[in-house]
Amino acid sequence: MAEGMLGGILGGGEEKPELEAPEALAGAEAFAAAVAAKLAGSDPDVARDTSEFLKKQAQLLETQNNHLNEEHALRVAHLRNQLRNQPRPTARNRRQPATGRNQGITAA
Repeated sequence: MAEGMLGGILGGGEEKPELEAPEALAGAEAFAAAVAAKLAGSDPDVARDTSEFLKKQAQLLETQNNHLNEEHALRVAHLRNQLRNQPRPTARNRRQPATGRNQGITAA
């Protein structure tokens, strides 16, 4: 596996696809997190940067959560407004179920 990683870094081997698979990106993020966690124990700069990064991620998640809650409330209000503005059926425009008798036939 190390040869494959070094080959990719040094430009040998297969060409890299334009878009990486989500699994590859998740694997790279997990690897970076593991390296940062390992280095954070012995390097105060890495520990500080890791802490700052995690705080920013928490802020981003909070912002996204707030946005989703606001969007949900707006969507519900929009749907309620649509229902309120929908014409209500009256005796004139209410469709009667077809019974099979006298459908479209008028007496002369």
